[in-house]
Amino acid sequence: MQTRVSFATVLSMKDEFQLYELGYILAPFVAEEALPDLIVDLRKAIESAGGLLVQEEQPRLRALAYPIGKVIDHKRNIFKEAYFGFLKFQLVPNALAEVKGALDKFSSLLRFLILKTFPVETMRKMQRRIAKPAVVSHEEIDKQIENLFTETA
Repeated sequence: MQTRVSFATVLSMKDEFQLYELGYILAPFVAEEALPDLIVDLRKAIESAGGLLVQEEQPRLRALAYPIGKVIDHKRNIFKEAYFGFLKFQLVPNALAEVKGALDKFSSLLRFLILKTFPVETMRKMQRRIAKPAVVSHEEIDKQIENLFTETA
């Protein structure tokens, strides 16, 4: 399930808030029935710091590229698969440490990464601004080279 906030809402808050994306990996021992409650807890950690959820991707069980180890209840565990999901949210930059502190307390979170990002519409505009290389034929290049030689002679 994905939830969204309008682009106009995100833009109206641009002076105060920054858009972030939280990518997370959850331990596979979390029961599928318990995932929604755990996601609600992750959302609460963001919202309690003053964050506004923009988009979310429900976690899906995936094979990991490499084994991840984590000590849980004084025992080292190695995981070869885990749930991966993400949340996009708006937050005042100085509240980011509070969110990180809250996330650090989740024992079922194997890894997480918070990235500063841009709204999709902004990314599309930036891509349009990037100039496409001009296509120049070999004949045109040869003419320009000849002109350079004739100008210097």
